[in-house]
Amino acid sequence: MSAGVGLLVTPTTATVTSGIDTRDAGAASGLMNTTRQLGGALGLAVLVAVAGASDAGRVPADPAADHGRVFS
Repeated sequence: MSAGVGLLVTPTTATVTSGIDTRDAGAASGLMNTTRQLGGALGLAVLVAVAGASDAGRVPADPAADHGRVFS
């Protein structure tokens, strides 16, 4: 995944800033980076929520009670 993101950052930045006036290019680039960070955070939150919901039946009520079984 990181290789894909690395290959897309430069073309995406070039595309976002290509039609922008030079004095506004920094703001456009910053908005693109903020949007990318927000999308990554929300995407991760959704994945964690889905994984947590699918694993809800297997989580013990008292995780400390299973500590010895898991780490012994």
